[in-house]
Amino acid sequence: RWRSTNKYFFADKFFVGGIQVDKHGNVNLIGVGSPDGGWRFRGPGSVGINDVTTVRDAFVFMTAHDRQRCVEQVDFVSMPGPRTYREKDLAGNGPQFIVTPRAVFDFSGPDRTAALVGLFPGHTEDEVAENTGWEIVRSPHLAHHEAPSRRELDVLRNEIDRKGVLQR
Repeated sequence: RWRSTNKYFFADKFFVGGIQVDKHGNVNLIGVGSPDGGWRFRGPGSVGINDVTTVRDAFVFMTAHDRQRCVEQVDFVSMPGPRTYREKDLAGNGPQFIVTPRAVFDFSGPDRTAALVGLFPGHTEDEVAENTGWEIVRSPHLAHHEAPSRRELDVLRNEIDRKGVLQR
């Protein structure tokens, strides 16, 4: 039974990356617009991501954390953030976290906007603020994450990522 976790949603979890993400949790996979109305960069498109509304919780994973990717407002919305889920009465909850190589954001900020909830080893609040296109709000649950243990790295490298794809 493929839907054994619940009877309403297609799946409980969905993981998405993107070209851009904003403080509302909106994700852009379509492309970056240019001032003349054309494209500075064209992405893969929404790749059927509109089906994500049939998923209970989504998680945004960005492969880089800079002002070109973590923007005040995305150029195009491929997947809406939690605010749109509430306003449009969509079935799921929308994104729960934004995870980048520097930090983690939850949506405990004003009007459920992104708030800094975690810092990865070697990164500071100032560095995150400097590389983020929106004003950083601190979650009341801010934590400094520890580096993975040797055992955790062993599991990741030898059981999960046996071909070393994530180490490149």
